[in-house]
Amino acid sequence: MFNDLLREEIPRAARTVSRRFTDVSRDDIGQEIWAWALAEGSRLETEGLSASPDSDDYRAAVKRLRLDLRRAGERYARKERAAIRGYSPDDEAFYSERALVEVLLPALFAAGLAESPPRTSERSGRHARTDGAEYGTWLVSLLDVQSGLERIKEEHRWILWKRFGESVDRTDAELAEELGITVDQLRSRVRWAVGRLQYQLGGPSPYRGRPTT
Repeated sequence: MFNDLLREEIPRAARTVSRRFTDVSRDDIGQEIWAWALAEGSRLETEGLSASPDSDDYRAAVKRLRLDLRRAGERYARKERAAIRGYSPDDEAFYSERALVEVLLPALFAAGLAESPPRTSERSGRHARTDGAEYGTWLVSLLDVQSGLERIKEEHRWILWKRFGESVDRTDAELAEELGITVDQLRSRVRWAVGRLQYQLGGPSPYRGRPTT
């Protein structure tokens, strides 16, 4: 019964993951999910899956299983994407939200590697341009982040540019006052935009432990 359910759900999970990670083979994703599911079989086969298919317990268990399978596939796909792009576990900073906030985004805007917001946006022109080559081995990561920025919404690019480009030397309170919002609202918008960018870069680190349940 459980294996029948896996035969139905794993291809579905592989299809879902492959839509995000188009550079990774769907068949390989499916095989890795199978391997993970078989290794985790005793944990995944909960009492809820033994309940009646019409019960709430069964539906909730299937929902949890689908989430676990998809996370396992995404973890594998992130590793493969990292390998395709030439990354290794030593490049953890590329997937780190802290590195995006403290290193990569400020460096990207300072180096002039990302376009400024549309001219209709209010700008002070305070961010300095420097030679991107000075960032050495970071340059490849900077270019990947640049590509990620191009795939998120304009409003998210704009708030990231305001926080880490134009206003990088200003406090949250100063920027919030300029924008006419509260500090909490500013930080919330920045966190959301950083999360959207991280999603485009492949999500959180592929080198962490098994998917969270």
